[in-house]
Amino acid sequence: MMAIGTIAAGAALLGALATAASAAPAPQQLLDQMSARFNAITDYQVTVDSTARVGSSLKERRYQFAFKKPGMIRLQTLTGENKGGELCVCPDGRIRGRKNSGMLKVFAVTMSRGDARLKDSEGIGVWEMDFGSTIRRLRAKISTPGIRATVIGSSAGSYLLEIRYGAGRLAGVVERYAINVDTLCINQSERLKDGAIVERSVYSEMRVNNGLANSYFEF
Repeated sequence: MMAIGTIAAGAALLGALATAASAAPAPQQLLDQMSARFNAITDYQVTVDSTARVGSSLKERRYQFAFKKPGMIRLQTLTGENKGGELCVCPDGRIRGRKNSGMLKVFAVTMSRGDARLKDSEGIGVWEMDFGSTIRRLRAKISTPGIRATVIGSSAGSYLLEIRYGAGRLAGVVERYAINVDTLCINQSERLKDGAIVERSVYSEMRVNNGLANSYFEF
């Protein structure tokens, strides 16, 4: 799990990227490149370390996330809140959840897409948390009036895509995405409000085109 020291280290990394002066593509060009890369991927698996600041405390969670086109997902929580929980978006679009331990493992329930437990702080459902959906959201954001997007890099093998909200209810919010220059996948994302980090996700152990069967995404 991540700790406060890890948050500081991550902030230092993105801060270093932000000060890099190397040539970088424009935001739209970078997203075009990321989209082309995602189009070549059939499925992928990644480990995510997620940290959210709630008041003066941190909520930390590690989970494994698997995705297969067109929209199958399997998420297994390894540490933190709901440890042992498992969720899948099935081939037929149903969302199933269960506790992956003990006697409870045999009991799976079908969940509604209106269930708040399936959404993050932005209201994004688990069925829209894959990289392809993230790229589509970023495209929409950079074309929205009042939002300023820049790309800086490459430093430490990553581009830094930064999105600043200048108006509306998100005024003062900054989103940063560290994107690997070779794989064009997101290594790290974070959201800041008035300069303070409120959310961070670190992606590691990325494996693509594993030939995952549809049956892996249902229980």
